[in-house]
Amino acid sequence: MVWIGRIVAALAILVALPFHAIAPAVKLIGPFNANLYEMLVGADPLVTSFVDAGWLPSMLLLVSTLALIGALIGVLRGERFAAGLIVVAAVFDALGLYFSATMGYVGLVFSIGQIVMLGLAMVVLWLLVRGVTSED
Repeated sequence: MVWIGRIVAALAILVALPFHAIAPAVKLIGPFNANLYEMLVGADPLVTSFVDAGWLPSMLLLVSTLALIGALIGVLRGERFAAGLIVVAAVFDALGLYFSATMGYVGLVFSIGQIVMLGLAMVVLWLLVRGVTSED
């Protein structure tokens, strides 16, 4: 039964990974691609705000992505450190969102309800990961 919970937790992390990885990937591709801003025409304002804000927000999101990848591996192995990596990912997400909103040309317009829902989603993910991993 624990394996089913681990698979559900791993799938939840896999759903979150693309949303975390796209902005750092675009930012890292930027120096090697002269057409970066042409690729971003019509892109989601969240992605463009991370790219326009400079390296700090994108690198914070990259750390969050790496933490989620580590959490995915930890969940599949049943290790408790995976829950801690979810917390690390949530903190770096919040910092990345803050800096992208304050440093970028594209303003992020999140309502208080959206911010609360993002936080609650990370709390639910943390509870799920903590519930399916052992303390050994």
